[in-house]
Amino acid sequence: MKGRLARGKTVDVVVSRDEKNIALEIKTGNSDVVKNIQKNLGGAFSRIIIVSLNAKSKAVILKKAKEFSHCDSPIIEILELKELLEVLQDRLQNLDYEKIKFLVLY
Repeated sequence: MKGRLARGKTVDVVVSRDEKNIALEIKTGNSDVVKNIQKNLGGAFSRIIIVSLNAKSKAVILKKAKEFSHCDSPIIEILELKELLEVLQDRLQNLDYEKIKFLVLY
């Protein structure tokens, strides 16, 4: 789901939970990653995750991002898609399905 920022700018995906907003930008390495990071820093995000499609594009993104001093910020993370999927899979394995079932039924 695209998220909207000021002045008509958008974020590829915004995930919200417990008043925390996470921006996800999906990048190939061809776009201006620094501009995207700056745009997202202007939003009210508790975390900004730049997702590269593969290792090659991640290397390009990291190289571009190093030129921007704010990339050392603890809220910014650059992950390869498979790394993000591994994190999600780990989180899904640790879910309490009985609790979810209870919440859905009641």
